[in-house]
Amino acid sequence: MISYILRPIKLTDLNDLKALTQAMDASIASLPNDKNILQQRIELSLQSFAKKIKTPGKEYYLFALEYIPLKKIVGVSGISARIGEGTYFFAYERQKEIFEHCPLNVSKTVEVLKLKKIKKGPSELCSLYLSPQFRVHGLGSLLSLSRYLFINTFPDRFDTELIADMKGYRDKDGNSPFWEAIGDVFFGGSLSTVDTMKSLGHKSFIRDLMPRHPIYIPLLPLKAQEAIGEVHTASKPALHLLEKQGFKTGKWFDIFDAGPYATAKRKDINLIKNIRHATVSQIAQANKEVSFKPFLIANDSLDFKVCTGNLSKHPNDTATIDVNIAQALNLKEGSSISYVKH
Repeated sequence: MISYILRPIKLTDLNDLKALTQAMDASIASLPNDKNILQQRIELSLQSFAKKIKTPGKEYYLFALEYIPLKKIVGVSGISARIGEGTYFFAYERQKEIFEHCPLNVSKTVEVLKLKKIKKGPSELCSLYLSPQFRVHGLGSLLSLSRYLFINTFPDRFDTELIADMKGYRDKDGNSPFWEAIGDVFFGGSLSTVDTMKSLGHKSFIRDLMPRHPIYIPLLPLKAQEAIGEVHTASKPALHLLEKQGFKTGKWFDIFDAGPYATAKRKDINLIKNIRHATVSQIAQANKEVSFKPFLIANDSLDFKVCTGNLSKHPNDTATIDVNIAQALNLKEGSSISYVKH
């Protein structure tokens, strides 16, 4: 039997999602612990799945990992179709400026952070969280990597570049040295509040309150300098998964905590390059007559479902699948599927 399946979130998941956000401790700004906002996020996701799309826009797709025996969701992951759609996406870019004075034989290279205002930017992998007691048996990979199957099946819904915002460094007391050096001076309030406002699309305050000149890195306190590009301990496993897929950091940094953005061209992502499509030619019981191998398997439908299961691939782009997979993904003979090793 299949115990776990990834699928689009539903309104009936609202209470489970609320329980998950209570455990997140404000770690995911796009999913605050507010029932009304969470309901709005679910409704936006449902609208996004239902839309006919020619080019990516403001769509937001939220997936739930369901533990089938309890009919309970234990994790979520999301994709924002395009950042900077309808409003700017803000990030810091590290650059170098050269200061020279020939008579004194002085030449200095100084690193600066310059504010980037990006319109119609990349698609963003976001809203990833798995309940701690379920961080076993590769469920984190199922939750994270399944999104690539959806992106590959519906490429018109997404940009050719993907981005992921990594939570920045916090000290042992949970404080962000970069926020204390820059953000708190100009914004006030708490980092979690402004981060949530940014994630939910309320960005006019950034335009009005951000410093209007480049930030000269050597002028910052040493701890703030060291925090630039450093990842929060809790986010290191997620960054490791991204790096295994070909994502790189160092291009852009979060304007509030200086955490890095991981970026990759869609065509260069390792898992996407290895995805294969097939038609289900047979549904069989697992037995000695069929040589099954484990894959991530998805139905090629907007009623998107993914699970880890057994499949036997054939040379003519057809495949035999386990009956349990067919039941979990609502497949029949002739159905189209995507699959990939992970």
